Amino acid sequence: MQRTRPLGRKAWRRIAAALGFLACLVGPIEVAGACTLPADTTNRLGRMQVFDYAMSDASALINRDMTWASDNGLGPPSPTLPQGVWSSAYTTFAVDYHPGNSLSWWQANHPGCIVYQSDHKTIAYMFGGPPDAPSVPFAFWKSECQQVELAYILSEVRYGYNSISLDNLDAVNTWGYYGTCSVALSAGTTCEGGGGTFTQRFTGGAGDPQYVADVASWVQTVRVAIEGVNPNTCLMGNLGFSAQHASDVVTIAKQLDVWFNEDGWWFACGPWDTQDNYWQILFAVLATLSIPGYVDNNYMTDIAGGGGGNCHSAPSQPGAEALEFVIASDMLIKGNHTYLALSAYHVAQYEDYGLSPWWYLNHGPAQGPYSVSGGIYSRQFANALVLVNPPGGAVATYNLGSTVYWRMNGLRMTGTITMQPGTGLVLMTSPPAANGSVAVH
Repeated sequence: MQRTRPLGRKAWRRIAAALGFLACLVGPIEVAGACTLPADTTNRLGRMQVFDYAMSDASALINRDMTWASDNGLGPPSPTLPQGVWSSAYTTFAVDYHPGNSLSWWQANHPGCIVYQSDHKTIAYMFGGPPDAPSVPFAFWKSECQQVELAYILSEVRYGYNSISLDNLDAVNTWGYYGTCSVALSAGTTCEGGGGTFTQRFTGGAGDPQYVADVASWVQTVRVAIEGVNPNTCLMGNLGFSAQHASDVVTIAKQLDVWFNEDGWWFACGPWDTQDNYWQILFAVLATLSIPGYVDNNYMTDIAGGGGGNCHSAPSQPGAEALEFVIASDMLIKGNHTYLALSAYHVAQYEDYGLSPWWYLNHGPAQGPYSVSGGIYSRQFANALVLVNPPGGAVATYNLGSTVYWRMNGLRMTGTITMQPGTGLVLMTSPPAANGSVAVH
């Protein structure tokens, strides 16, 4: 990951202006729905497990509030799922996840639903297509195609899941969705060459208002259909964040009951690239966007001692410091239904990374919103103070005054402290060994 030199005053003024515009754009919004959300997290960190179906010991879920993709969404919830843990059934937003609904099935039954790229012949598969990702991309903006997917999604709702996990939501048209053809095509044949009529829908790239509007409309359609079957069932969507297209992300996120942000604050080896001021723009969105539930997922490969080829460059922070930065960033904006997911990169498994005291912090109620002083963001809780010096800035100092705080490693802190850019601190009001607000499972 390339690093940039500290931003000057003019650059920060431009960022502030952009964030001010974004805050006005987001504004207060109507709550997406009134479904039953996971456990209240006013006083503690919320905990989510990703892909719990892959865990060897499901009993560990007793320490989780919620799951992403219980049993992979291919049947009823697992009977081993501990009572009270919020379950979710897996599906995807724009490719057909049905077992058995192959390309030949779509060609025979709904050829006009198959989505192609701009060459009018290449199917717009996600993740490279067959054999690893054979699910057929469908025209999610067409009613005919929607009905195929809704039948499957609503069958999962009737199984009794707490939510539907809508994966791979995309605000920037990553896979080059372009349009549809009126007839089924042989491999390598263009729509016109196969005697069909091609209908272009999108530009095939990011920043396309039609694409964003269609995605948002489809998500809303799914949510309303779910509510019609069971108003207690939520719609959770995995919607990655794009700093360059933040307003498009917001347009889609508004339609969700729970926004699962797969990108989070940390990706494999460090904070997201500083060139586009990712942290600052994501923070501005989360500080102003009113949404019922939010999950902050972070790929913490470096904490587990991995990384390697997944890294843009050498990790800027090893181990516990990376996790502390993530938790501090999360606590600055957390509400009473905010949850943290820590994932091993490209591995679906149970992970505590040997650092469970952090994840099980009971910080008590917030004493107010965040504040910013001297470039450092802070927020006070009943049992903790969190501080973040965002990536891309400069070294900064913060005065704790005469109050004494402790980090999880037992380090005592008071007076004026110095923070490097891209670091966070979770400071407790009592030593961790005697702190009743910390529980380790």
